[in-house]
Amino acid sequence: MNKRLIAIALVLVIAVSGVFAVTSYPSNVSARLLATAGPYFTHGFGSNFSSTIDVINAFAATPPAIDYRYATNVGGAKIRFSITDFAKAESSDVVKIKSITATTSTLSPISLTWDAGLAMYLLFDVASVSAFSSQTALITVNPARTANVGTADHRGSVSAITEAQTVEGAIPGDYIATMTFQITAT
Repeated sequence: MNKRLIAIALVLVIAVSGVFAVTSYPSNVSARLLATAGPYFTHGFGSNFSSTIDVINAFAATPPAIDYRYATNVGGAKIRFSITDFAKAESSDVVKIKSITATTSTLSPISLTWDAGLAMYLLFDVASVSAFSSQTALITVNPARTANVGTADHRGSVSAITEAQTVEGAIPGDYIATMTFQITAT
């Protein structure tokens, strides 16, 4: 009987194991990744597009360049900036700005256009685009020096730069000029 039981058990094991054996696998599964690229326009200072920076030693013989840039996939905007004279805190003392120059990152000059009505410079006129577009400007603000006494400031103002409005003739202290960038749709 033992042999018979073993034989029956073997037949049952083989029969049952065949029922649970995988003979085919299910079809592949997939995941769809969906996204929408929206319009964007970003601007700021340096490669991380900072919204504020402090430019140290702006009265240096060779003033530091300010790295301003934008990136967009839509365009259709004008980028302008205004700038104040260097002013001493809690005082009426100022150091005038003689000139402002701008170049691209490849050092090609950028023509800055002063708009007296808006009291701003036009830096970039960004055409409408349908793909990624970016531009960098290296802007240098040149404060008035004694050699500039009697000449007009960067805006071509009627009142000439005086000795007291130069880096060398200014009353000692800390001076701050502020640049503000504005984007308007075209």
